[in-house]
Amino acid sequence: MSKQLELFEEETKRLKEALASSKAELQASRNLNTTTVGRLKSLEAEVQVLYQERSSQKSNLAINYQNSSSRICSNSPSITSISDGWHEDPESPVESSADSISDHFDVRRVRSSVKFESHKSETISELMDDFLEVEKMASSSDND
Repeated sequence: MSKQLELFEEETKRLKEALASSKAELQASRNLNTTTVGRLKSLEAEVQVLYQERSSQKSNLAINYQNSSSRICSNSPSITSISDGWHEDPESPVESSADSISDHFDVRRVRSSVKFESHKSETISELMDDFLEVEKMASSSDND
């Protein structure tokens, strides 16, 4: 009987230690989850700011394009003068302004897109790493 009591006390002690260990792992998982949620909210706010900046840039580009377009139209020769002395001059003010505006728009759009996609990829990678770490902790506590 005393042998059984001793085994029971050892088993109880071992179970209490396992419970304490599980509680510590659970708390670590909760802390990591809280940190991850905080980072996610922060990144969502950054994405929103980037989206607003991008919308603002698009609006500014549209305004600049309209202003440049109206300047080009006001500086361009009339239809009759074009038809009278038509020649294709790649260095003409109209052609170079249109090319410049188009090139500027394309470069800014590509830079903005590359920057956003790069940031998005890094963010997703970090979140996946955090998620995998939480999953490891959860599965190790399940196995214990």
